[in-house]
Amino acid sequence: MRKSRENIYLLLAILFLISLLCIVSFEIWNIPLFQLNSINYEKLNSWSTFVSSVATALAVIVSLASWYWQRSSQFVVEEKRRIETETSVFQYLVVSDLIDESDGSFIGRIWYLYIQNQTSAPIYNWLVEFDGNIQHLCSKLERPLLPGENKFRLYELDNIEPNQAPKALLIFESKVGDYWLKSPEGRISQSDPNRLNCEHSQR
Repeated sequence: MRKSRENIYLLLAILFLISLLCIVSFEIWNIPLFQLNSINYEKLNSWSTFVSSVATALAVIVSLASWYWQRSSQFVVEEKRRIETETSVFQYLVVSDLIDESDGSFIGRIWYLYIQNQTSAPIYNWLVEFDGNIQHLCSKLERPLLPGENKFRLYELDNIEPNQAPKALLIFESKVGDYWLKSPEGRISQSDPNRLNCEHSQR
């Protein structure tokens, strides 16, 4: 629908320009618009040749503009697909209740960070920030994020209530060298490479 509307606007703009050009060229060639009996046919033939040349040039311009628009649209689609493929990484927290098997009593809770790497390559440079005073996790202390499921124990969160769980924000470098930030809600945006620097980077 949007593409059709844009094509209509483009066609109307071209028709307007052609009409305006015709009116201006009539004035330049001194051809009266509403006095058919006084038309100089030699001037009219010259004007017709001019209009034909302009129409040919406009056809070429329109063709080039259409090609450029199609290439631009294709580039946008390909770039969106590339970003989706490159940033298909998701992080979330999972809690596990510990139950005494002898009497079924509740012992406590342990928490894990899961990172699903659905890209085609390991992620070697990454960092997860938590809100509050929770120590971050990063590739300087942990292993790379392999394709598939990656699980990390969060000892600092032991026995906290689910409604007190922090939010996890993931920053990582893709295999092509782009830096991305994945919010706790799953939104993706480009990141400053310096956000991957931490006190563990000097080790």
